[in-house]
Amino acid sequence: MVGAIRPLIQQIEMKMEQGRLSDDYLRDKLRRIRENADRTLAVARQIRRPFTSIQPEPVDVNQSIAAAWEGLTAPVGVRVDFEYGDDLPPVRATRQLDEVFRNLIRNALDAMAEQGGFLMIRSRRVDDHMVIVSVQDTGPGIPEDMQEKVFHMGTTTKQGGMGYGLWWSRTFLRRLGGDILLESEEGRGCTFTVMLPVAAGTGD
Repeated sequence: MVGAIRPLIQQIEMKMEQGRLSDDYLRDKLRRIRENADRTLAVARQIRRPFTSIQPEPVDVNQSIAAAWEGLTAPVGVRVDFEYGDDLPPVRATRQLDEVFRNLIRNALDAMAEQGGFLMIRSRRVDDHMVIVSVQDTGPGIPEDMQEKVFHMGTTTKQGGMGYGLWWSRTFLRRLGGDILLESEEGRGCTFTVMLPVAAGTGD
């Protein structure tokens, strides 16, 4: 991103020195410089977000899942089912929890876009202290040696992806006292499990 900008500028300077700088060439290089700058800014915002101040509040998990799904569409050949837990206590979170679920759902849909498959989203109460949400797909899965790396900043299995969604999600959830786990077998799909602490005073 940033490293790609300097060579583009050097190419423009070389063409200028040679007297061969055409308008089309300049427009193309400027477009690529702008794209790289935009991606760099987007990455900088992602890196900063998990460390900004947050004010946790009681959040309805099922409503958050529904909000995450709003506006998304399953690709042809992909079936999506929801299994909402009954009488779930509010969890300690913020409205950014919607984004965590949206990232997971979108990743699963993208993984199954070519071959089709099945996506199941479940919410349930574990005990008086924890609610979990699982996002399970039947996509190609993630190789064992990549399963922890996908939570690292900048790691992605998607072409054109920036590799910050899962890193941000885990960082955000851990700040709340929760976490996100991955189970996967290559060729047999993925299950991401979001663990959320019950909001204080609502677990009984």
